Amino acid sequence: NTAVIAKLKGYEGDACQECGSLTLVRNGTCLKCVSCGATSGCS
Repeated sequence: NTAVIAKLKGYEGDACQECGSLTLVRNGTCLKCVSCGATSGCS
């Protein structure tokens, strides 16, 4: 499961809404995609 692998690497395991990568990291209350730089959940 790619989400499990992403979590083991320190990511949240969710897919980025912009690029689809599983490289979201928590940044306070936001999630930031390491791959493309998009943020989500900030509002």
